[in-house]
Amino acid sequence: MADQSDTPADSQIVEHFGQADFDPETVKQYRNRFASRAPDHPWLLLDDAALLTKLSALRRDRATGLEGATVAGLLMFGRFEALRDALPGFHVDYRERLSDDPAVRWTDRVVPDGTWENNLFQFYVRVMQRLSGDLKMPFQLDRELYRKDDSAVHEALREAVVNALVHADHRGQGGVVIERYLDRIELSNPGSLLVSRVQLLQGGVSECRNKSLQLMFQLMGGGDKAGSGMDKIRAGWRSQHWRSPRLEESLQPDRVKLVLPMVSLIPDEVEKALRLRFGDRFAQLDKTAVQAVVTAQVEGSVTNGRMQEITGEHSKDITGVLQGLVRDGLLTQQNQRRWASYRVAEDSPQSGSDSPHLARNSPHDSPQWTGDSPHLPGSSPHLPGDSPHLPPELLSLAEPARNKKKLPVAEMERLVLLLCEARWLTSKELAVLLSRDPENLQSRILGGMVRKHLLELRYPDVPNRPDQAYRTATKAPE
Repeated sequence: MADQSDTPADSQIVEHFGQADFDPETVKQYRNRFASRAPDHPWLLLDDAALLTKLSALRRDRATGLEGATVAGLLMFGRFEALRDALPGFHVDYRERLSDDPAVRWTDRVVPDGTWENNLFQFYVRVMQRLSGDLKMPFQLDRELYRKDDSAVHEALREAVVNALVHADHRGQGGVVIERYLDRIELSNPGSLLVSRVQLLQGGVSECRNKSLQLMFQLMGGGDKAGSGMDKIRAGWRSQHWRSPRLEESLQPDRVKLVLPMVSLIPDEVEKALRLRFGDRFAQLDKTAVQAVVTAQVEGSVTNGRMQEITGEHSKDITGVLQGLVRDGLLTQQNQRRWASYRVAEDSPQSGSDSPHLARNSPHDSPQWTGDSPHLPGSSPHLPGDSPHLPPELLSLAEPARNKKKLPVAEMERLVLLLCEARWLTSKELAVLLSRDPENLQSRILGGMVRKHLLELRYPDVPNRPDQAYRTATKAPE
């Protein structure tokens, strides 16, 4: 109901709050950024109170006579104490997870802790410094022949962060959370999409939950009202040949998440594995079909909506491509109609020994089981030891762990090395064989073995891949 109101949520006046609840240093910094972007703007001649009124940070209601700080004003410029009192549910959080060590929860974090004024302006400045700090700065000249230390990726990041802040329902649950991983950036905010996914992907339609906040960010160079925000984000990612951004929406509570993968559109090692696996069938695919199979391999599955995000093609054309790949045996379909998703087919007559899903390590080996096998209920890794679908030779190696609930770490590492000798196994596969919880096994054993160079990753460039597999390192330490 709030989203359907003619009065934007952030323009509401908060009783008993005024300019005294704004942080003067934040207002000063905002004015400087505004002046840097538009030095001749007439609003810059106004004093702070008049400027804040123009920005709708301060407002007087003509009908009631009520005047004071608006929700937008407090969000953008508010002091820590004022925000805590006026908007108790407001929360912003930046988490940096750049360590492979499972014991390290984050390598950096920006969260309201009383050491800084936790308004949106200060949060935006801190987050952008961290997100763009390790990006390559291209040497470009603007029209005035000054160096321009910016790029399409910088612009995309700015757009993504501003979108998360201005489209958020700041009274909703969970607050705005931005997470930086080695291979991706995730931005999530409370609230639902105000336009359809089709309109969002096509661009040109702008519907903002917090219009005053949107204006504030526009005047300092962040955000775009023309509905081209997603276009800029996708263009920035295409400039680096990274995988297309992915948009996810969840309900109860309503949240929107934007995932920005920082991995190649078609990783070389993935393409090579698929060529070895499917042979001529993969080599003869067109660009869209190749992208569908690669996406299913990299992301675990692919849907029609995801392919629309990546290619921009019509859903009907994509449906034809996906169904063709199913008929040719490269993909398998799960669910029907609008809920359909597709995964890389597990069995192929042209399978090679390099496929992560395959059952053979040499022509003389018996078929090797995989954790995704339809014979195994994926919801329970704790299968009985006499399951006929588990490879007998691996069952025998893992027997000490299956017979004991607790083993010393050194003994568990020894068993993992034996199981992964000359073969790739995922954490789920190892968990079934060892009768252990996969997440616990990953955090307590596998991560440490990788750091000690006892195990090697199948996809070292993308350590967090859901289908990541492990093999005993060729030159493992004694």
